[in-house]
Amino acid sequence: MGFQKVSSIDELQNTSGYEGLKVFCESTDTVYQYFANKDNLPINNVSIVSTPNGPTTRWIGIEGKYKYNLLTPDSGFKTDISVDSITDLKSLLAYAGMLVYCKTVQTIYRLLVGFDLPANELTIIDSTAVSNGQWLAISGKFIYPELDLILSKLNSSAGGDFNGFTVRDEYVLLSNQVKELNFVGDSFQAVLDAPDKVTVSVGAPPPPANNIITFTLSPTVSEIGSTVNPLNFTWTVNQTPDSQSISPLIGTISPTVLSYSYTGGVSSNTTFTLTNIIGSNTSTKTTSISFRHKRYWFASTNNDFANGPKTYLDLLADSGFSSQPIADREEFATIRQTIKTYDATGGRYLYMMFPASFGTTSPQIQIGPFPVTISYVNNIPFTNESGYTTNYYVYRTTLQTGSSITVQIL
Repeated sequence: MGFQKVSSIDELQNTSGYEGLKVFCESTDTVYQYFANKDNLPINNVSIVSTPNGPTTRWIGIEGKYKYNLLTPDSGFKTDISVDSITDLKSLLAYAGMLVYCKTVQTIYRLLVGFDLPANELTIIDSTAVSNGQWLAISGKFIYPELDLILSKLNSSAGGDFNGFTVRDEYVLLSNQVKELNFVGDSFQAVLDAPDKVTVSVGAPPPPANNIITFTLSPTVSEIGSTVNPLNFTWTVNQTPDSQSISPLIGTISPTVLSYSYTGGVSSNTTFTLTNIIGSNTSTKTTSISFRHKRYWFASTNNDFANGPKTYLDLLADSGFSSQPIADREEFATIRQTIKTYDATGGRYLYMMFPASFGTTSPQIQIGPFPVTISYVNNIPFTNESGYTTNYYVYRTTLQTGSSITVQIL
């Protein structure tokens, strides 16, 4: 190879040199060059090795496995070395904070020690050469998706613990010029202390402007006269709040839950507000339940249904009504106007019922563009399935024949 050889890093550390001398180290499979004035580079005894010639001198890897200071493609990071594959990365002898570029996945990794994150063989890779070491993807084609979370879980700039790893400040040495911070996010601040040093103070991330993503209720509509019990609430948030509550009726609930069932019963229109507090930040979201009347429609051979007070049980007693699926005979409504389809096979009367509060005694009813004669109209008391009584208009057409008649109420 044409270079002086040493068998190990220990032997290299005890080898005197002169400016420009190159030495091949067999244990690291790397060619090192002697530099007399490189005290600005931190010694790691892997890619930058001490010498016996004084504190400013260094053996620096220039070729091979531990080549130092490769400026990787499309990145502001200065990495210590590059490797060909994930397999090489896993077996790499390294030190905490070391930056390595992996060619096959075009990604820069940083070595963490003591984090114990769930490995996935791409953005978090367990080291087989460093005890409790993991390679974290920080730049390039693949980036760990919760990069900010790693630092935000470190409780404050005064220091904090995350699975046994303690941080008080974070510094990055990038040769003589700061190219880019190792971590970037809202959860910490960076201060340039010197041309080659950045101190990163770690703190809790600020809460989002509105921490509540969704807030839903089931059911949202019920019949007038009914009492709904239970009411089931569910919601999603960006992060666990310090406290949360639902009003009215419910009050404070555990900040860790994302659902709640209220069993006190509700029988009138009610809007509920979820309030979520993180520090001084308050988020709110609302959801509502409404109580409504129903309208009913059916075809019947009975020409006398519109006379006298009627109940929902009377409707069920008519086979023209009860034989139909619920969705084809009744629905919640707030207005008179609608389009419905009837089965008048064999000759039947078409009925439409809706609360008198919806409209007029003489609406327009038509089949396609043709008006239909209303042979009977009455305003009668009607008691719904929930026991609530109010006046309903009942409309009956003349006798109709057909298996699928579409009628428009205007």
